[in-house]
Amino acid sequence: MNIKVKTWGKESSIRFENKNVIKEINIQEDFMSPKSECIQIMFSNKESSGIIEISRAEFDKLMNSVKPRLDAFKFKIMR
Repeated sequence: MNIKVKTWGKESSIRFENKNVIKEINIQEDFMSPKSECIQIMFSNKESSGIIEISRAEFDKLMNSVKPRLDAFKFKIMR
């Protein structure tokens, strides 16, 4: 997984790029508060590590934009 981040400092923008390996994926379910459900992607390498949290709405939007294009990559979606 390649992570690219651009953020603004006091005087200019700062770009950060890092290659990591996905170590684990968790799905946080909450039956009492379904709006707080999220997917966590944990990654790390020798120099850095982190967690990317994606809400259910963000995941649905991502899947809706990616699904039609998967045929171009010849992936098989498990149903």
